Amino acid sequence: MTLLFELWKNNQKARFLLTGVWNTLFGYASFIVLYNFFGNTDNYLAIAVISHFVAVAQAFFCHKYIVFRSTGKIAREFLRFNLSYSVALVSGLGIVFFFVDKLGFHPVIGQGFAILSVTILTYFAHKNFSFKQGNSKMEK
Repeated sequence: MTLLFELWKNNQKARFLLTGVWNTLFGYASFIVLYNFFGNTDNYLAIAVISHFVAVAQAFFCHKYIVFRSTGKIAREFLRFNLSYSVALVSGLGIVFFFVDKLGFHPVIGQGFAILSVTILTYFAHKNFSFKQGNSKMEK
């Protein structure tokens, strides 16, 4: 337990990974709930966009306060965070489209592949852009 606490306390990548698990589960659950709510529709890309914005709003606070422990201004960082995630959104939509329309996977499975694919991209985008200015304890 002490080792886990020390990792959480002193290791930004460990915090990113653990909060990322939560954010991923939250985002994926948002997609599944919305997909089922709208009746398993063929508009899975529109549902992916809606669930993206729901998940990003929640993830911002996890990244700001837990992962990067940023002291920067919320409005500025929220804008930068969303700019970073816009790249993730476009990439993710392309991946979902590829897995569903080209490979024939179910949209829920395609969304799972998309989430996994953009995780590393978002870490570096947030570390080097979203929270760079307000990160009082930038870790390596």
